[in-house]
Amino acid sequence: MTVPADTRHVYTGHGSREILELLQGLFASELISPSGCIWLISPWISNIAVLDNSGNAFNSFLGEWACERVRLTTVLTRLMRHGTTVYVATRPEEHNVDFLRTLRSESAVLPHRLRVLEVNTLHSKGLLGDRYYLSGSMNITHNGVSFNDETIHFFTDAQVIAESRHVFESWWRDNGGQF
Repeated sequence: MTVPADTRHVYTGHGSREILELLQGLFASELISPSGCIWLISPWISNIAVLDNSGNAFNSFLGEWACERVRLTTVLTRLMRHGTTVYVATRPEEHNVDFLRTLRSESAVLPHRLRVLEVNTLHSKGLLGDRYYLSGSMNITHNGVSFNDETIHFFTDAQVIAESRHVFESWWRDNGGQF
């Protein structure tokens, strides 16, 4: 199969680090040059570590961060402080309560930058920024990024990104989401 230069397909299994490394690269890139908005669509979502700063690798462009693994809510909140609007769609499941509570708490001074929509029938998964679209079978959970067999598609084509944003916006509106 020929894969266009602006598309990657990642197939993972137990113990693979490819997804974690891809997410780390995406979130590091976001922190350097934030998207206007980020869409995080995952029926099940956890406050997973998305940056490994245990060796202070990210302090050179982020300022002083703790020498630790940085969690998703911390990165999303930092992005909101830099002007990014974050859209999170998930299911109204007990599993997601801690993540949503933490994200709302950390971003409490930025309520206009966070939009959350909980939909019982949600099955789609994706992460969409201004310069990329990551989609596939993976939930944003520890098992999803570290252990489960997953197929992920990574796109950087501007047309694919624009079409995906249009689909997400229409879905959001159709399910009662506010902009």
